[in-house]
Amino acid sequence: MRQFYEAGVQTTCFISPIFPGITDVEAIIERTKHQCNLVWLENLNLRGDYRPVILDWIHENHPELDELYHRIYSKKDRSYWTELDRP
Repeated sequence: MRQFYEAGVQTTCFISPIFPGITDVEAIIERTKHQCNLVWLENLNLRGDYRPVILDWIHENHPELDELYHRIYSKKDRSYWTELDRP
């Protein structure tokens, strides 16, 4: 990506999916900010059959995030994504 960026090619860092509380978006942006023109963020969408699989995985591996995931994915609280999208 750096070679394209330095050659004048428009580059985009696409961070997807973002797992709330796990994906270190700020660190990724810091690492790539000198080699891309844009940063696109995509939230973790939990639909269909994999929703319980992901939520079970979160509970088993990151139980401290259970409440955050409940707010985001059950109560439809968008404040995590709104804050993440601030410049």
